Amino acid sequence: MIARRGMSLAQAKKLARKLGVAVEGIHATGEVRFRFHHGRAIVVNNRKKDASCRLVTALRREQKAVQ
Repeated sequence: MIARRGMSLAQAKKLARKLGVAVEGIHATGEVRFRFHHGRAIVVNNRKKDASCRLVTALRREQKAVQ
């Protein structure tokens, strides 16, 4: 699976876990935090169906770093 525009948040979570990115659910606010290896963290709303542009860009960078 590759990171692409228009992917769902569920697909982004699955890809992030496959790449070794920590995916944490924040129950109090309904958000999901993605912690990347280079120290950056991105927080997205869990109630939305699609992945944000910032998240997809970060996943692409992580894929390039792993390959």
